[in-house]
Amino acid sequence: MFFVALCTLLILINSGCKKGIKEPVTLDKAAGKWSINAIRMQVINGSTIITDSTVPWRPVVENFIAFDGISKLNYNFNKASATAGNYTLYGYDSIRLQIGDDNRKWKILLLTTTNFNIQTTSNDNASYPGAQVVTFQGFVR
Repeated sequence: MFFVALCTLLILINSGCKKGIKEPVTLDKAAGKWSINAIRMQVINGSTIITDSTVPWRPVVENFIAFDGISKLNYNFNKASATAGNYTLYGYDSIRLQIGDDNRKWKILLLTTTNFNIQTTSNDNASYPGAQVVTFQGFVR
């Protein structure tokens, strides 16, 4: 009896803690202007975490990303003016952002009316040669 109760409790906890997108992302869900709330980078060399840090947030004018609802965006983080770019949604849980020379696919971790969180992993970051860099961006409205 104890074993059944324990298994039931573990199933309930596991199903209640699942994160990520449960419905396909649509253009209307991502469209609009979002304030950039946080950018976090984790640098991993082999199995060792070298850096786990939040990028300093110092808006010159305003830190934001704005999606037009079709394919265009404007992005500004710690600069005097925004950079134009493009985006494409990938089905269920991903978005490709092309901002200036940076063109990457991001996994959408959360998208609600007030929060939009994305994450990408790269192995070609010039600032950290040979390391894996996991970058997280959090947007809010």
